[in-house]
Amino acid sequence: MKTTFNTIIAAAAAIVCYSCQNNGEPSIAASLQTDSIGCELKDSINTIHVAGDFAPVFTIAEWMNEMLGGDYAGDCLDGLKMFQFYVNKTKELFDAERASWGEDAPQDLINTEYIQERDFAKDCETDKYITYTLTTDYYLGGAHGSYEVSGQTFRKQDGRRIGWEILNNDKAEDIQQLLKDGLKEYFEVSDEEAFQSCFLNEADYYYVPLPKCPPLFTQEGILVQYQQYEIAAYALGLPGFTIPYNRIRPCLNITGQRLIE
Repeated sequence: MKTTFNTIIAAAAAIVCYSCQNNGEPSIAASLQTDSIGCELKDSINTIHVAGDFAPVFTIAEWMNEMLGGDYAGDCLDGLKMFQFYVNKTKELFDAERASWGEDAPQDLINTEYIQERDFAKDCETDKYITYTLTTDYYLGGAHGSYEVSGQTFRKQDGRRIGWEILNNDKAEDIQQLLKDGLKEYFEVSDEEAFQSCFLNEADYYYVPLPKCPPLFTQEGILVQYQQYEIAAYALGLPGFTIPYNRIRPCLNITGQRLIE
Protein backbone atom coordinates (compact mmCIF):
# COMPACT_ATOMS: atom_id res chain seq x y z
CA MET A 1 0.00 0.00 0.00
CA LYS A 2 1.32 3.43 -0.94
CA THR A 3 0.50 6.51 1.11
CA THR A 4 1.01 10.05 -0.13
CA PHE A 5 0.38 13.38 1.54
CA ASN A 6 -0.03 16.77 -0.06
CA THR A 7 -0.34 19.88 2.13
CA ILE A 8 -1.21 23.41 1.05
CA ILE A 9 -0.83 26.23 3.60
CA ALA A 10 -2.94 29.34 3.08
CA ALA A 11 -4.44 32.01 5.34
CA ALA A 12 -3.51 30.18 8.55
CA ALA A 13 -5.41 27.10 7.40
CA ALA A 14 -4.03 23.80 6.24
CA ILE A 15 -5.60 21.73 3.48
CA VAL A 16 -4.27 18.23 3.94
CA CYS A 17 -4.85 15.69 1.17
CA TYR A 18 -3.90 12.06 1.56
CA SER A 19 -4.15 8.89 -0.45
CA CYS A 20 -3.61 5.30 0.70
CA GLN A 21 -3.45 3.31 -2.52
CA ASN A 22 -3.97 -0.41 -2.92
CA ASN A 23 -2.05 -2.30 -5.58
CA GLY A 24 -3.97 -3.57 -8.58
CA GLU A 25 -6.47 -2.20 -11.06
CA PRO A 26 -9.98 -2.04 -9.59
CA SER A 27 -12.87 -3.18 -11.75
CA ILE A 28 -16.59 -2.97 -11.10
CA ALA A 29 -16.91 -6.40 -12.69
CA ALA A 30 -14.53 -7.98 -10.18
CA SER A 31 -13.70 -7.48 -6.53
CA LEU A 32 -13.51 -3.71 -6.14
CA GLN A 33 -10.25 -2.42 -4.67
CA THR A 34 -10.39 1.05 -3.14
CA ASP A 35 -7.99 3.77 -2.04
CA SER A 36 -8.45 5.64 1.22
CA ILE A 37 -8.23 9.29 0.20
CA GLY A 38 -9.27 12.58 1.72
CA CYS A 39 -8.83 16.33 2.08
CA GLU A 40 -9.28 18.38 5.22
CA LEU A 41 -9.04 22.06 6.06
CA LYS A 42 -8.94 23.07 9.69
CA ASP A 43 -8.38 26.47 11.27
CA SER A 44 -9.75 28.31 14.30
CA ILE A 45 -13.28 28.67 12.88
CA ASN A 46 -13.59 25.95 10.23
CA THR A 47 -13.39 22.19 10.03
CA ILE A 48 -14.05 20.92 6.50
CA HIS A 49 -13.45 17.31 5.61
CA VAL A 50 -14.16 15.11 2.57
CA ALA A 51 -12.80 11.56 2.59
CA GLY A 52 -13.59 7.94 1.93
CA ASP A 53 -13.08 4.72 0.03
CA PHE A 54 -12.42 5.71 -3.56
CA ALA A 55 -12.21 3.55 -6.68
CA PRO A 56 -11.49 4.98 -10.15
CA VAL A 57 -14.73 3.59 -11.57
CA PHE A 58 -16.66 6.26 -13.43
CA THR A 59 -20.20 5.41 -12.32
CA ILE A 60 -19.15 5.51 -8.64
CA ALA A 61 -16.94 8.59 -8.95
CA GLU A 62 -19.69 10.44 -10.84
CA TRP A 63 -22.16 9.61 -8.06
CA MET A 64 -19.72 10.94 -5.46
CA ASN A 65 -19.39 14.16 -7.46
CA GLU A 66 -23.16 14.59 -7.54
CA MET A 67 -23.54 13.83 -3.83
CA LEU A 68 -20.95 16.51 -3.04
CA GLY A 69 -22.79 19.09 -5.11
CA GLY A 70 -22.24 18.18 -8.77
CA ASP A 71 -20.17 21.29 -9.54
CA TYR A 72 -16.77 19.72 -10.15
CA ALA A 73 -16.10 19.89 -13.91
CA GLY A 74 -12.72 18.15 -13.85
CA ASP A 75 -11.97 14.47 -14.14
CA CYS A 76 -13.97 12.85 -11.34
CA LEU A 77 -11.74 9.78 -11.61
CA ASP A 78 -9.07 11.92 -9.92
CA GLY A 79 -10.71 11.65 -6.52
CA LEU A 80 -8.10 13.66 -4.64
CA LYS A 81 -8.57 16.72 -6.86
CA MET A 82 -12.34 16.35 -6.71
CA PHE A 83 -12.38 16.16 -2.90
CA GLN A 84 -10.05 19.15 -2.65
CA PHE A 85 -12.34 21.14 -4.96
CA TYR A 86 -15.27 20.60 -2.59
CA VAL A 87 -13.22 21.46 0.50
CA ASN A 88 -12.25 24.75 -1.14
CA LYS A 89 -15.81 25.42 -2.28
CA THR A 90 -17.20 24.84 1.20
CA LYS A 91 -14.61 27.24 2.65
CA GLU A 92 -15.73 29.88 0.15
CA LEU A 93 -19.36 29.37 1.16
CA PHE A 94 -18.47 29.66 4.84
CA ASP A 95 -16.50 32.85 4.18
CA ALA A 96 -19.38 34.36 2.22
CA GLU A 97 -21.80 33.54 5.04
CA ARG A 98 -19.61 35.27 7.58
CA ALA A 99 -19.12 38.28 5.30
CA SER A 100 -22.89 38.69 5.09
CA TRP A 101 -23.12 39.30 8.84
CA GLY A 102 -21.53 42.76 8.59
CA GLU A 103 -19.08 44.48 10.90
CA ASP A 104 -21.54 44.77 13.79
CA ALA A 105 -22.08 41.02 14.22
CA PRO A 106 -21.71 39.84 17.84
CA GLN A 107 -18.37 38.27 18.75
CA ASP A 108 -19.84 34.93 19.75
CA LEU A 109 -21.35 34.63 16.27
CA ILE A 110 -18.09 35.59 14.59
CA ASN A 111 -16.22 32.94 16.59
CA THR A 112 -18.69 30.13 15.90
CA GLU A 113 -16.89 27.15 14.43
CA TYR A 114 -18.45 25.81 11.24
CA ILE A 115 -18.08 22.09 10.70
CA GLN A 116 -18.82 19.94 7.68
CA GLU A 117 -17.50 16.39 7.48
CA ARG A 118 -18.46 14.04 4.64
CA ASP A 119 -17.26 10.43 4.47
CA PHE A 120 -17.84 7.79 1.80
CA ALA A 121 -17.59 4.09 2.65
CA LYS A 122 -17.87 0.92 0.62
CA ASP A 123 -20.22 -0.96 2.93
CA CYS A 124 -21.16 -4.09 1.05
CA GLU A 125 -20.02 -5.99 -2.03
CA THR A 126 -21.18 -9.19 -3.67
CA ASP A 127 -20.57 -10.60 -7.12
CA LYS A 128 -23.65 -8.66 -8.31
CA TYR A 129 -23.65 -5.30 -6.55
CA ILE A 130 -21.67 -2.76 -4.53
CA THR A 131 -23.21 -0.52 -1.89
CA TYR A 132 -21.67 2.79 -0.86
CA THR A 133 -22.80 5.03 1.98
CA LEU A 134 -22.21 8.72 2.60
CA THR A 135 -22.38 10.17 6.09
CA THR A 136 -22.51 13.93 6.55
CA ASP A 137 -22.03 15.68 9.87
CA TYR A 138 -22.30 19.43 10.00
CA TYR A 139 -22.78 22.33 12.38
CA LEU A 140 -23.44 25.87 11.19
CA GLY A 141 -24.41 27.46 14.47
CA GLY A 142 -27.70 27.25 16.29
CA ALA A 143 -29.00 24.84 18.91
CA HIS A 144 -27.66 21.67 17.32
CA GLY A 145 -25.90 20.22 14.33
CA SER A 146 -27.23 17.85 11.71
CA TYR A 147 -26.36 14.34 10.63
CA GLU A 148 -27.30 12.56 7.42
CA VAL A 149 -26.83 9.02 6.13
CA SER A 150 -27.39 8.29 2.46
CA GLY A 151 -25.92 5.97 -0.12
CA GLN A 152 -26.25 4.10 -3.37
CA THR A 153 -26.20 0.52 -4.59
CA PHE A 154 -24.58 -0.11 -7.99
CA ARG A 155 -25.14 -3.14 -10.19
CA LYS A 156 -21.77 -4.59 -11.12
CA GLN A 157 -22.87 -5.81 -14.52
CA ASP A 158 -23.17 -2.31 -15.98
CA GLY A 159 -22.77 0.20 -13.13
CA ARG A 160 -26.50 0.94 -12.99
CA ARG A 161 -27.68 2.85 -9.92
CA ILE A 162 -30.41 0.92 -8.14
CA GLY A 163 -33.47 2.87 -7.02
CA TRP A 164 -36.95 2.19 -5.73
CA GLU A 165 -38.03 1.16 -9.23
CA ILE A 166 -36.98 -2.35 -8.17
CA LEU A 167 -40.23 -2.65 -6.20
CA ASN A 168 -43.15 -4.51 -7.74
CA ASN A 169 -45.99 -2.01 -8.20
CA ASP A 170 -48.54 -4.78 -7.74
CA LYS A 171 -47.33 -5.31 -4.16
CA ALA A 172 -48.13 -1.83 -2.81
CA GLU A 173 -50.06 -3.10 0.23
CA ASP A 174 -47.35 -5.57 1.18
CA ILE A 175 -44.69 -2.88 0.80
CA GLN A 176 -46.67 -0.56 3.07
CA GLN A 177 -46.82 -3.25 5.71
CA LEU A 178 -43.07 -3.79 5.55
CA LEU A 179 -42.46 -0.05 5.94
CA LYS A 180 -44.83 0.23 8.89
CA ASP A 181 -43.39 -2.83 10.61
CA GLY A 182 -39.87 -1.46 10.23
CA LEU A 183 -40.80 2.00 11.52
CA LYS A 184 -42.66 0.58 14.50
CA GLU A 185 -39.55 -1.36 15.41
CA TYR A 186 -37.37 1.75 15.01
CA PHE A 187 -39.74 3.97 17.03
CA GLU A 188 -40.21 1.16 19.58
CA VAL A 189 -43.99 1.44 19.55
CA SER A 190 -46.68 -1.18 19.10
CA ASP A 191 -50.08 0.51 19.36
CA GLU A 192 -51.42 2.58 16.47
CA GLU A 193 -52.02 5.78 18.41
CA ALA A 194 -48.40 5.98 19.54
CA PHE A 195 -47.23 5.09 16.04
CA GLN A 196 -49.32 7.84 14.44
CA SER A 197 -47.89 10.42 16.84
CA CYS A 198 -44.36 9.73 15.54
CA PHE A 199 -45.03 11.29 12.12
CA LEU A 200 -44.55 14.98 11.36
CA ASN A 201 -47.22 14.77 8.67
CA GLU A 202 -50.35 12.83 9.60
CA ALA A 203 -50.83 11.79 5.98
CA ASP A 204 -47.58 9.80 6.14
CA TYR A 205 -49.10 7.57 8.79
CA TYR A 206 -51.85 6.49 6.40
CA TYR A 207 -49.51 6.01 3.45
CA VAL A 208 -45.84 5.80 4.41
CA PRO A 209 -43.65 7.41 1.71
CA LEU A 210 -40.47 5.79 0.51
CA PRO A 211 -37.34 7.67 1.62
CA LYS A 212 -35.34 9.95 -0.63
CA CYS A 213 -32.37 7.68 -0.06
CA PRO A 214 -32.50 4.77 -2.52
CA PRO A 215 -32.62 1.17 -1.27
CA LEU A 216 -29.27 0.12 0.16
CA PHE A 217 -28.47 -3.55 -0.34
CA THR A 218 -26.58 -5.00 2.62
CA GLN A 219 -25.56 -8.47 3.75
CA GLU A 220 -28.68 -8.77 5.93
CA GLY A 221 -31.28 -7.21 3.64
CA ILE A 222 -32.35 -3.89 2.16
CA LEU A 223 -31.73 -0.88 4.37
CA VAL A 224 -34.54 1.71 4.29
CA GLN A 225 -33.03 5.00 5.46
CA TYR A 226 -34.87 8.26 6.20
CA GLN A 227 -33.21 11.57 7.12
CA GLN A 228 -33.83 14.01 9.95
CA TYR A 229 -37.18 15.74 9.55
CA GLU A 230 -38.07 13.62 6.51
CA ILE A 231 -40.96 11.89 8.27
CA ALA A 232 -40.31 12.44 11.99
CA ALA A 233 -39.16 15.13 14.41
CA TYR A 234 -35.47 15.84 15.02
CA ALA A 235 -35.64 14.18 18.43
CA LEU A 236 -36.51 10.86 16.78
CA GLY A 237 -33.27 10.81 14.83
CA LEU A 238 -32.83 9.18 11.44
CA PRO A 239 -35.48 6.48 11.10
CA GLY A 240 -33.95 3.45 9.47
CA PHE A 241 -34.39 -0.30 9.41
CA THR A 242 -33.34 -3.34 7.41
CA ILE A 243 -35.90 -5.59 5.74
CA PRO A 244 -34.52 -9.15 5.46
CA TYR A 245 -34.28 -10.44 1.91
CA ASN A 246 -36.63 -13.35 2.58
CA ARG A 247 -39.35 -10.85 3.54
CA ILE A 248 -38.85 -8.28 0.80
CA ARG A 249 -38.11 -10.65 -2.07
CA PRO A 250 -41.81 -11.16 -2.99
CA CYS A 251 -42.13 -7.36 -3.28
CA LEU A 252 -39.25 -6.99 -5.74
CA ASN A 253 -39.53 -7.07 -9.50
CA ILE A 254 -37.23 -9.30 -11.55
CA THR A 255 -34.49 -6.67 -11.61
CA GLY A 256 -34.39 -6.58 -7.83
CA GLN A 257 -34.72 -10.33 -7.39
CA ARG A 258 -31.75 -11.00 -9.68
CA LEU A 259 -29.52 -8.90 -7.45
CA ILE A 260 -30.13 -11.15 -4.46
CA GLU A 261 -30.20 -14.56 -6.16
